[in-house]
Amino acid sequence: MGVVIQLAAPTPVPEADGDPNARLDAVQREMELLQRDLLEHLDRAGVASRPRPLGLVNAVAVDLTGEEIRSVAQRSDVRRIVLAEPRHVAT
Repeated sequence: MGVVIQLAAPTPVPEADGDPNARLDAVQREMELLQRDLLEHLDRAGVASRPRPLGLVNAVAVDLTGEEIRSVAQRSDVRRIVLAEPRHVAT
């Protein structure tokens, strides 16, 4: 079942001398550090699908079984887990 795991840690907004690209790069690096432990947990648990980090919202999209969802939900760094439902956005 496709889910999005949002982590509890706040999204940092580092200073970067006014350069928007440097600031975005710094945010991405920080998100990678915050998500690393969860991604390693999913790997150790043998999760079959490949997790997709969602850097700017500090979340990870992944397909998990019910048992895997219950396991991940027990982690202190997980804020919430929601179903990844397709949405149509009119443009």
